[in-house]
Amino acid sequence: MIKVTSLSSLLLVLALPLWAAPGDGSVSLQVYLNEASGRNPGLEASRLRWEASREQSAIVGALPDPVIRFGIFASSVETRLGPQRQKLGLSQKIPGFGKRSLMREASEALALAMQEQYRSDLLDLQFRVRRHYLEQAFLASATAIARDNLTLLKELHAVSENRYRTGKLSRGDLLLLELDIARETTRVEDLQDSRQAEVDHLYALLGDSDLLDRVPDTLIEDHPLPSYSEEIGNHNPRLRKLAMEARYAGVKSELAHRSGLPDFQLSLDYIRLDALEGSSDPENGRDPMAIGLAMNLPIARGKIRAEKAAARKQEASSEKRLRDEEARTLALIEDTRAAWREANRSWKLHQESLVPVAEEVLQLEEQAFRTGSVSFRDYLQDRARLLNLRLELERSRKARALQGAILMKLYGMEKEG
Repeated sequence: MIKVTSLSSLLLVLALPLWAAPGDGSVSLQVYLNEASGRNPGLEASRLRWEASREQSAIVGALPDPVIRFGIFASSVETRLGPQRQKLGLSQKIPGFGKRSLMREASEALALAMQEQYRSDLLDLQFRVRRHYLEQAFLASATAIARDNLTLLKELHAVSENRYRTGKLSRGDLLLLELDIARETTRVEDLQDSRQAEVDHLYALLGDSDLLDRVPDTLIEDHPLPSYSEEIGNHNPRLRKLAMEARYAGVKSELAHRSGLPDFQLSLDYIRLDALEGSSDPENGRDPMAIGLAMNLPIARGKIRAEKAAARKQEASSEKRLRDEEARTLALIEDTRAAWREANRSWKLHQESLVPVAEEVLQLEEQAFRTGSVSFRDYLQDRARLLNLRLELERSRKARALQGAILMKLYGMEKEG
């Protein structure tokens, strides 16, 4: 199994929001995850497939049903003890040389693979809930920022109309402001529609749940997630499923190698005799019983060789798939960590530098605009710059949290922390 050794030297703090402050009527992300896990029909179907495979493993490896035979002699066979009239037999096939235990082991491996598929489906569902939750929360924050900016632009428009009437503002500057208001109005409407689409996605994942009436509007403080340095193959359900499939292929290969060994059949026969008239033999008319042992002769060696070769190649293929997926998973983890660091740098840059500086610049520009030392167009450009920076701050926060959610899925973690 692969091990993420570099993670132990770097403590990743991943942004995974807890969603909404306590007491505001909304609920935590974990509640939504639990709701989706309990109500999503696709996940329920996956669970039932796993349970069905688990039940199947109790069937495979059991002895075949015994065979009972009954016959009537159309023409009785005369024997020393009397003529044969009816025959009753019972036989049981017994696979030899450990084949039953191997069949049971193979079935159990398949059941474990289905269990890991269920875990993979669960993690995928939880990731989709997190992703849509993050997206709708970002869109809600972006809508609030755009709406506040629209309100300020409308207030500025009222002031600008007075300045235009007094000749202190040109008609072109007033028209530019009206264009900004129209663009911002459209932006707010687009963001609202996009957020509703994300809520609809959540509805599809959660089913008919009243939790959707309490979807929080904004992200709150970030929740730290520590680094995860254990063997990924022990936790990632996709890798564990491939490992179980490789184990299944190995058992099937062993079964193929034993296909050239015979199976056995035990039999018990009871024959009913009629007594001979006038016979003084004390055994006269006594019904005989016979015990038999039979076995098949696997003489089709070409077929057996082909089965063995196919099983060996299937086993090798399963091992190669597992190794390939391990390498891909490790590479994806490193890519995701790099994307998280990039989003984290962007978030810090906007949070600690760009947005505060832009806010200070805009305050200075507003004062300068009132005194006439800065043009109205420059002032509008500075307002637009601050708006974009605030939106980029929320976008980088969402991106950082999304990469954290991807890492949780790759690590096989169902809960934060």
